[in-house]
Amino acid sequence: DYRQVVAMRDTMCSSLQASMKFQDISADVVRSRALSIGKILLDHNIIGMSGLYNCTAALVETVVAHPEYACQGETFEIASTALSTVLAQGTSLPSALLEGVTRAIS
Repeated sequence: DYRQVVAMRDTMCSSLQASMKFQDISADVVRSRALSIGKILLDHNIIGMSGLYNCTAALVETVVAHPEYACQGETFEIASTALSTVLAQGTSLPSALLEGVTRAIS
């Protein structure tokens, strides 16, 4: 059911963001987080606004706080793709999310 998929993805994003304060950061954690978020956001038709906010916030916070990991090799490509996926929302993207993504890519 569509609503269950949306709810599941929203919960995944909420859990990813909540777990950030308990995880020790490393290159593997940054890569895994960016990859997970990118996959969750891949189809913007099956994620709610809360999921979009939580996943984007987790991604932006990770990239901004840990550029030494986010900008390395394969992780840079994964994080860039995930950020691009957020931007693909186009004009429906709330300004707060756009500002966060802009901060992460600059």
